Amino acid sequence: MNDSEDETFCSLCGHLLMRREVACRIDGGFIDYENRGEGDIRLEYCSECWAKVLAITKGGLPRARKLWREMHTGGEVK
Repeated sequence: MNDSEDETFCSLCGHLLMRREVACRIDGGFIDYENRGEGDIRLEYCSECWAKVLAITKGGLPRARKLWREMHTGGEVK
């Protein structure tokens, strides 16, 4: 068995993962607005990082707005 077939790394923390340790894989296209490019991407996450991604995205846009207010206004609603 080839090492490249049995191991990968977490796309968030960078830790080495054996294929059986991958908690989530995302395959798809991306648009890079900063560098004006696009392409295909494959992201793989360990269990800990995937749990973080799920927690962050669970609240959606309302959570993002709340966090922005907390960072920029000390939590005050203006």
